[in-house]
Amino acid sequence: GLLKQGRHSVGVQRQYTGSAGKITNCQVAVTLCLFTDHDTIPLDVALYLPASWAEDAERRATARVPEGVAFQTKGELARAMLRAAHAEGVPLGDLLLADGDYGRDPETRALAGELGMKYAVGILGTQRVWDVEGVWTEPMSVAELVACMPRRGFRRLSWRDDTSGK
Repeated sequence: GLLKQGRHSVGVQRQYTGSAGKITNCQVAVTLCLFTDHDTIPLDVALYLPASWAEDAERRATARVPEGVAFQTKGELARAMLRAAHAEGVPLGDLLLADGDYGRDPETRALAGELGMKYAVGILGTQRVWDVEGVWTEPMSVAELVACMPRRGFRRLSWRDDTSGK
């Protein structure tokens, strides 16, 4: 997410961005990157155009949004990037990492499986979940589930060291 003060930059509105971890005024770019132990390699990027922008002909014309650009969800953009990279033979690795927007997107998680990848995605505390055993009669929010679990059931993970070695 690219934080913004105004509302005139293409795609700007109050929306969730993983980089801020909240809903804020911003543009959102969906990116596909490869990560190694020491480097991040950008592969693809697409500006997310919210429906409010995609459906506003006057705003589109003023900002010079091309005619062929239509509304796509962030998940649709991400899946198109993953499919294109896979089709080009890019070694995507065996793990897809993504923020909470993709944690609630079953199609992106399913595509990861189809491409032979596991996934580790963020999930929002408000997301509703079911128990694996099917004991619950109704889903509960992730925040409610976490409140029921002992703290010893959690641990902090780091995917890799940053440039300072931390």
